[in-house]
Amino acid sequence: MTAFDSLYGITNFADLDLSQIMTGTLIYHYDWGFVNVGGYVNVTYNKLNINNADMSRLRAAKDNLYRDGQVWEFAHNNIVYESGVAVGNPIAISGVYVNSNFQSLTSGTYQGVIEYKRGRVIFNNPIPQTSQLNIEYSYKAISVVEAKNYPILREIQFRDFDPNTNNFLQIASGDYNKSPNARMMLPLCGIEVTPRLQTTPHELGNRIQRVETTVVFHALGDDDNQVKKIITTIARQKESTFFLLDMNLMAKSGVFSLDINGRLNSGGLSYPNLVKDEGSYRFGRSYIMMADASDGKWISNNLYHGTVRTVIETIY
Repeated sequence: MTAFDSLYGITNFADLDLSQIMTGTLIYHYDWGFVNVGGYVNVTYNKLNINNADMSRLRAAKDNLYRDGQVWEFAHNNIVYESGVAVGNPIAISGVYVNSNFQSLTSGTYQGVIEYKRGRVIFNNPIPQTSQLNIEYSYKAISVVEAKNYPILREIQFRDFDPNTNNFLQIASGDYNKSPNARMMLPLCGIEVTPRLQTTPHELGNRIQRVETTVVFHALGDDDNQVKKIITTIARQKESTFFLLDMNLMAKSGVFSLDINGRLNSGGLSYPNLVKDEGSYRFGRSYIMMADASDGKWISNNLYHGTVRTVIETIY
């Protein structure tokens, strides 16, 4: 029976709505999807890249919440924490090289935690800033983020493949002299769930609806080929389906992969494990009805932008 004194489709105003659930799910879905097909870069100890730069070097960073020498940053953020991917083998971080000697992060003098999103290590005890620290890791080739978080409130990080020329190892100066929360490395895929939606009845006898939501994917990069690859991949997802995540239940159950600091959550689950079972953390099934890629363009001489406008149908 219809409750005439209640609002349909909402039981608690504090719960996340469809647009918030859609945003969070799409970030989970595409973040996992790109890594699963090999969208990551392995960084090994003392191996130089094409720019003759050692991406395994860490830099001593300033953070007012910690003592000098406690916080050390990777050359790249958005570090891979997932396992069981279909293509290749991302590196699972187990320790750090301190002046060429391998040290465990879980026992002994150099215990610390990894903040995977920010790309840094927080040591329990300070390490002299004159030390040389190296670490083996994998970073995600594409950063999947909520579109509103870029680029006005954050600064895009150029030249992240060439730490030799961006003052990476200088303390309190250079391109890296800002919080990792304020750095957005390229290429990236920004997801914008717009307010535009359309609802139609799904079946007789109940109030279940088909809700069509317009979602715009923005791709940014300093290489137009990278952006075009992101755009092509997203556009080809037309007519595919995926499961939305019940993020209200996830929050209550504590199963987010990373905590608020970007550290591994001991009870966290990856996207495949969250949606693999009927009735677990599935919120509803979504179907990508339309995907229309637009012409890309150079915003500046080193920043290329392209979009894909999609319409996603959810039955709930």
